[in-house]
Amino acid sequence: MRMSSLTRSIPLAGALVVPLVVMAAPASHATEGARGSAYGVVADGLVTLPATPSVQSTSTRPIRESVVDLPKNPLVNASALVTSARAGYGRASVADLKLTKALLNAELVTARCQARKGSAHLGKAFLQGRRLAVTPKPNSALQVPIEGVGTASVVLNSQRRTPAGDLTVTAVEVNLPPVAGKPQRVGIASVTCGAKATPAKPKTPPQQQKPQIPAPAPKPVPRDLPVTG
Repeated sequence: MRMSSLTRSIPLAGALVVPLVVMAAPASHATEGARGSAYGVVADGLVTLPATPSVQSTSTRPIRESVVDLPKNPLVNASALVTSARAGYGRASVADLKLTKALLNAELVTARCQARKGSAHLGKAFLQGRRLAVTPKPNSALQVPIEGVGTASVVLNSQRRTPAGDLTVTAVEVNLPPVAGKPQRVGIASVTCGAKATPAKPKTPPQQQKPQIPAPAPKPVPRDLPVTG
């Protein structure tokens, strides 16, 4: 396949190629005590990878983690994985991404979340040779057939709310067809941001009423009866 055909922009499930714009997150927006976390890559299934690298924080001071390469495995390869988090903020980036059977390749994948608002960016990303949008719409779902295996589901810019209202953004979420009855999931560049946790008010135990002691029955008092006559 010629290089010109690889770089051609192809609309895919409403995802259009647009210029990449990455905005820095001002630290002044951070709220002490708010939740923030991020990880680069995670895999669950026949191939298992813990969230790498992973950070979380509730402080306004950023915490950063990075790794040069992923551990050797037959599913996913990537390099220069960088994550950072602080109160109410998270950012993750993954470079040189390659997913099994040339399903997904990307020069750079990033996710960012702040103040319960998030975004994902895909730099020079291709799904089975087709160019993906740089800034896909939230929850852009795709179905991708894999010859001899089945159909994989891919979600770009996955955004989910927790019951507490926190937002989790995963730049790319891939669910591969089950093998030996076991599904395989891969999450790439995922961040979570939330508001300051409100401590639950301690419950006041109901006041117990003192048991009422019944009054003793009156006892007869013997007396001499006056006698007349």
